Amino acid sequence: MCGRFVQDADAQELQLRFEIDRIARLDEGRRRYNIAPTNEAAVVRLDAEGRRELTMLRWGLVPAWKKDGARPPINARAEGSAERNEGIEKNRYFAPAFRSRRCLVPARGFYEWGPGKQPWRFERRDGSLLALAGLWEWNEKLAEEPLETFAVITVAANPLAATVHDRMPAILPPEAWAAWLDPHAEPAAVKALLAPFSADQMQAVPVSKGVNDARNERPDLLEPAGEVVRVAQGS
Repeated sequence: MCGRFVQDADAQELQLRFEIDRIARLDEGRRRYNIAPTNEAAVVRLDAEGRRELTMLRWGLVPAWKKDGARPPINARAEGSAERNEGIEKNRYFAPAFRSRRCLVPARGFYEWGPGKQPWRFERRDGSLLALAGLWEWNEKLAEEPLETFAVITVAANPLAATVHDRMPAILPPEAWAAWLDPHAEPAAVKALLAPFSADQMQAVPVSKGVNDARNERPDLLEPAGEVVRVAQGS
């Protein structure tokens, strides 16, 4: 799963990395080191004119048809529900967004927890931004203003992430971004992009247990609290 992540890039880095055409809304004054569900985060999507837009959405997907305030899902399994034997492209909750409202969620890294509630941050070895595969929705039934939300898609963990958890966010390489964002792309083609990211391009960093409290938002949360773990090339 993905329950917390880091989003500490400024507007310039986000624009360069994701080739942003337009900034609709961005909380530029605050770098985020411990984004939790229901928080707002920056996402990249296409606007009505097909331009790459950077905006802020709330974490926890609320479809347009939803009329109650029940806790929304923050993650969507790429494989869908095993019990119902259906993939994300057929799941009633996620399918409409999967067909035409896909987004990228920039992240410096994401957190998972090991034994003893020890948090680990998973990130690229070179420190560059990750692009988590996401879905976005809007809802006009639950508030006076339209509510725009997102969820992060998860896949089976790669060998590195599997040392802590059996799931991880779907991470897309730059060459897949255009296809993922294209609302006219065939669902089967974009679903094929959802695969575990190469473990040998990542590292796992044990960090402060201060991450466990979602109210903590400090840059020192990024400091290693132990030995960095990597796997051999080709994993």
